[in-house]
Amino acid sequence: MVEKTEFECKKCKKLFDNKPALEQHSKDKHINEPVFVVPKISKSYVIAGAVIILLVLGTGYLVVKSSVNEWIGRAAPGFTLPASNENEISLSDYSDEKNVLLFFHEGVGCAPCWQQIKDMQQSIQEFEDLNVEILSITVDSLRDQEAETDGMGITLPLLSDSDLSVSKAYDALTYSMHPGIRPGHTFILIDMNGAIRWRQDWYSGIMYVPVDNVLLSIRQSL
Repeated sequence: MVEKTEFECKKCKKLFDNKPALEQHSKDKHINEPVFVVPKISKSYVIAGAVIILLVLGTGYLVVKSSVNEWIGRAAPGFTLPASNENEISLSDYSDEKNVLLFFHEGVGCAPCWQQIKDMQQSIQEFEDLNVEILSITVDSLRDQEAETDGMGITLPLLSDSDLSVSKAYDALTYSMHPGIRPGHTFILIDMNGAIRWRQDWYSGIMYVPVDNVLLSIRQSL
């Protein structure tokens, strides 16, 4: 059964089918009162844990953590996806050899997402020092991704999750500007034993995170 994405008014708990309807409700019913908007899966699916609003130290970015404690220590779901630099990449390719950083993002049309990848690539030595392999995952075809990144010099593996199966397995479609359709901006760190060590979901339009912040979180988690 396909789950329906709804939007919840955190002030009065009323649910709406789309974000514009919720925004209009907020203007009409909660004038001059802050109402935090968060996408919510319909009643048949319960998201474990609370949604916590944080400010990333020194950046001023609004961060939303999905049920992080529910993920830390969990065995990472396995997958095999077509990749830009070879026929396929599987998570199991790195077992007992490397830590893996999954970067789920919106993909085609999201310039900050590609800039994020490019900047991480420029700091690749720091990731290699931590024995971390970076895998970029979006729902676009490899052809569309390669057209989008032409001339950017990106050599990090770009993976295509065209059927959304991996994005769903990692619940990367919830905290997004296009919930249920495209991932938002999610980092997931998996250690050499296949366990999830760190996860962070950014919401509310944040499509870029300073690479130093990403590296700091990885160092603190390994």
